[in-house]
Amino acid sequence: MCYKGIKMDEKYANAREHFFAAIRTLAAPSDTIQTRLIDANVNILHVTIDEFDGDRELNFKFAKILDLLAVDQDDMETVALETAAC
Repeated sequence: MCYKGIKMDEKYANAREHFFAAIRTLAAPSDTIQTRLIDANVNILHVTIDEFDGDRELNFKFAKILDLLAVDQDDMETVALETAAC
């Protein structure tokens, strides 16, 4: 996978791993959507914003994602439900 000519599997390996885990979690039809959202949020919140240092665009976009997901990191269920309502 490439982003602006940069191989994501090399430069953003940790972020890529967690984003794809979140996608796989969301795609699992055996759990309720609330459970899948909670689990996907946990995967995404393992990525830190400093992983995108050097790329202002990705840094800004990820900051916006974190702002939506990390309303209250102590209550992941509430965060997932609030995010799903957006």
